[in-house]
Amino acid sequence: MPNVETKLATIVFTDIVDFTRLSAENEPLALQLLATQRDTLKPIIERHNGSWLKEIGDGLLLSFNTTKDAVECCIEIQHTIKNVANLNLRIGIHQGEITAQDDDIIGDDVNIASRIQSYAQSGGIIITENINSTLLRNPVYQTKKIEKPELKGVSQNIQLYEITSHGLPSADTILNTASGVAHNEKTPPTMARSSFIGIIFSILITIFMIYRGIDYFTATKEVTGKTSIAVLNFDNVRKFQDYEWLGEEIAANLSYKLGGISSVRIIDRFQILNKLGEVDPEKASILDYKIEQIAKNIDVDHIIHGQFTIMEQDSSIKIIAFLANTKTHESRPLMKEKYPLANLSDIPTFINEKISSYVKTNFQLKADIK
Repeated sequence: MPNVETKLATIVFTDIVDFTRLSAENEPLALQLLATQRDTLKPIIERHNGSWLKEIGDGLLLSFNTTKDAVECCIEIQHTIKNVANLNLRIGIHQGEITAQDDDIIGDDVNIASRIQSYAQSGGIIITENINSTLLRNPVYQTKKIEKPELKGVSQNIQLYEITSHGLPSADTILNTASGVAHNEKTPPTMARSSFIGIIFSILITIFMIYRGIDYFTATKEVTGKTSIAVLNFDNVRKFQDYEWLGEEIAANLSYKLGGISSVRIIDRFQILNKLGEVDPEKASILDYKIEQIAKNIDVDHIIHGQFTIMEQDSSIKIIAFLANTKTHESRPLMKEKYPLANLSDIPTFINEKISSYVKTNFQLKADIK
């Protein structure tokens, strides 16, 4: 029997800023950055009595028994990584009731914690009201209330604050409006100029590839040596507004996971969305039509599509996914699973493991495309 315990805990989620772009531009560097994150952060977390629960893509899920340990740990992390190239983190901290099972945690408060870190500045820490109330008892901490957010998948009213003391950035960080780069310790003006030069260089490379008949995002298998896959947003069958965010999150997480397979090239999701934006509005909801339009306009070998259904009667969610071959027009089932809604924050991870494992071990995708 699994060891299950319900308790109050402080939950921390972290996220590497611009990691998706980095992994698309330089996959070896992105993988090395994940290793650097582990090597740098694990000793700090252990020193503050924290539990390293799991890695979710480039993000981390941590838990602490006290708010003091969690906050001090996160502040030390942000100070430590200032001098680590490309390791820019957003961090969110929330306290609530969790269900701990072996080395994992679940619950509504875990879902809240997973949503808030995106509101932090690069290098900053965002906290919920219960964490803020604890910090205000100690005059060494300063916080600032931010505009009330709309958190996807969260029905509660959540007020967020950012920690502005201890040298942490806030929403008042001055932006270089010409380049769109925030000037903090890790992005001095010289880096802003380098970013601008890098953008110009990327544009020139793209123009060159188009001139040579190669579209950067839709390069053929003959050019890349890899099988191309497009991942569509999963459809919300019953159209529950509280879960509209989930289909996109599943697709984004799955795209990242499959992108780590050496024989696979993931088609840029923004290009797919742009192409779908051009289809006949009256047919836009028809799956076969969407797949046909993508296959016609984008050189892609396979399309992964799926749907999820919220089952209110037993508080569960049913996930179905398929892989369509654009050359043969055949569709293969990838998964058909049912999960408790209490595990909602873990569902993208479950799907990632299920589908990526299936792709690697059962599909031999390179042999599928002649």
